[in-house]
Amino acid sequence: MYPEPLLVTQAKAYLEGQSTLPEVLDCAEKTRQSVEKHGEQLQTRLQNEPPHVQVLVASEVRSWQESHGDFLRWARIASESQGASEPLEALCQGLPISAQRFHFDEFRLDEALWVSRGPTSLAFSNRALAASHGPDLKTACRREADLLGASLTPFLQGYPEELQEHLAPYLEELLDWLEHPPEASQLKTWRAQGEQIGKDLARYDLAFLLRGYANGPTSYGPLNLALNACWLQGQGFVAPELTQFCLRDALQALENLAPPEGGELPEIFEDMEQLLGQLLKLSERGEDLTAVHQAASEVAQEFQQALEVEEQARCPVCNNAQPLGTRRCTMCGSNMSAAPDQPAAQDRLDRVLAQAEAQLREEESHNLEQEIADYRKDLQKAQTFPDDDYQEILTIFADGLEALEEFHENPDRELLDEASGLLREADSRLRAWQAAHPEAG
Repeated sequence: MYPEPLLVTQAKAYLEGQSTLPEVLDCAEKTRQSVEKHGEQLQTRLQNEPPHVQVLVASEVRSWQESHGDFLRWARIASESQGASEPLEALCQGLPISAQRFHFDEFRLDEALWVSRGPTSLAFSNRALAASHGPDLKTACRREADLLGASLTPFLQGYPEELQEHLAPYLEELLDWLEHPPEASQLKTWRAQGEQIGKDLARYDLAFLLRGYANGPTSYGPLNLALNACWLQGQGFVAPELTQFCLRDALQALENLAPPEGGELPEIFEDMEQLLGQLLKLSERGEDLTAVHQAASEVAQEFQQALEVEEQARCPVCNNAQPLGTRRCTMCGSNMSAAPDQPAAQDRLDRVLAQAEAQLREEESHNLEQEIADYRKDLQKAQTFPDDDYQEILTIFADGLEALEEFHENPDRELLDEASGLLREADSRLRAWQAAHPEAG
């Protein structure tokens, strides 16, 4: 926990009549100078970080810059107020919250820098390894073990099934490692074990790969992930099974794209698919990916150039322009390959809930179990989109499906209402998110 900044203490004391105006103003000016200097030092530190670390902590840096600027503005208000009561009143009321956010965002940035550098891709193990250099390792390990134990199942469920079987034993090994902190004589060996477990786990960690390697070299995430996974496999940082998953996902995504007819894009799509297919076969056979990866990277550059000049496709039903690759119109919900007079497809959620209502009335509803399974499968695929709001929506979907599964096993109006409420909330938020992020397709 960070100590309360002196300026906050002085502001509170001033409101209570226990501090004088000159003391507040003097403290505000010193705080402003200190915060500005600290910000310059941290920016220099960030510029000296390796490029891949700068990419990994970009979101935390943005948050820190906002809260740092906000805190600095409060310090300036006080130092420039020259005794005016209104600015000082605002200062004393707003500064504590601003300071708390500033320290929280700085803590997150420090943690992100540590996690991004390693030695592993998981904060659980990195924090424990960091604590091994301090006086209270056992308490830190117990805390991290409790956190990991409580989140183990949802952590695994956030990954595709084909990766869960590889991740599970390493997570269990990591939990066992955290639950058995060493005596002083065994500390060096224990650290080495933790680093190795973390590195082994990181080779299957799709979330870590998504965070740092889905944003280039093209504007198309699945393709970026596949190409970067191939490169990282050659460096020994990614397991072949994770590379193969990314390649299959990229191939599936390319197959589902709806490029406009004519122009260069359909031909480039075909070339891209062929090269990704070759990379997948080479990875499955355990052969070197370097040459084909280089060729695929060059085609990806052509792919990106074509994306930048190609016109947007238009919905055949409502005629609204849609980003390239959109399969369902973000305005009316129609299939982009639908005939012009074809209405939007029946809403999937309405269909599922109608089947549940039929089961409640003890009518035939044999498709409900399969519909829930298909929904879960699609959610697992959707987990690969790296956006916090989007991931929160998926969590609500998952909770709703879990309630619907409970209903399917034990039909009950209360359970159905709970599931319906969660799913409709998630569906409504998803539509709003899609409208705000048309590039997601």
